Amino acid sequence: MIDSSSGGGKPWLLDKVYVTKNGLVFRAHPPTKVVNNGQTVTWDARGRKLRLTPQSEFSKIDQVADDVVTAVIMTSEPYFEYEMTCDDDPVQGNSPPVIIIE
Repeated sequence: MIDSSSGGGKPWLLDKVYVTKNGLVFRAHPPTKVVNNGQTVTWDARGRKLRLTPQSEFSKIDQVADDVVTAVIMTSEPYFEYEMTCDDDPVQGNSPPVIIIE
C-alpha cells in the first residue's frame, strides 16, 4: 500500500513496516525505511504487542491496536534511528531500525 496522501507514490516509499520474529530476535522489515517528511508510517507486528518509543522525529504516534502503531515523520534530519519494542523485547534492523528522509 502506498501512502499517496503524503507525496509517496514511489515503490520505496511504501508506508508499512512489518515486525517479525527471527529466532529470538524481533526485526523491522524493511530495516531501513525511506520516507517523505510528513509521511505516515505504519508498523504491524501481526498479533504481537508493539510499542514505539516517543521521540522528536515523530509528530504523532497513534497506537491503533496492540499490534499496530502509526507515526507521522517530521524532522529536519536526513535520517534517524528509532526505538521500538515487540512483546517487550527491542526491535532490530540489521542494526537499529533507521528512517531516511528523502
